Amino acid sequence: MLLAVPGVFLYLWMYLAILAVFPPTIIVRNQSLQRIHASAGPKVKPEHVRFAYLTVHSQNRIRLKMRYRLGNVERTVVYGIANDIDLSTLFALLPREPIVRDARQRQIQARTTENW
Repeated sequence: MLLAVPGVFLYLWMYLAILAVFPPTIIVRNQSLQRIHASAGPKVKPEHVRFAYLTVHSQNRIRLKMRYRLGNVERTVVYGIANDIDLSTLFALLPREPIVRDARQRQIQARTTENW
């Protein structure tokens, strides 16, 4: 019993650290989208998606922002897109083609003494 309480706190601390390191991603399954963030999340049917924005920050950093209805609640979420997901499959699955935004030119440049 003496080690149970610190063990629980250690477990929660490690779980939160894992959640902070690995961002939520989305995977395409049959005819649904599933959120993965350290464990399986809710499945979103394509007909529940209201709108979607696809923002490209770099080659390996693509974010999908979408609004969907899950039950009686509407949610807006941002997911990371894994590198192995075929974007054409994702586009075909969504009811509307997402608005694609290119944010590669907006990256913050490192400051040096020359550009101060």
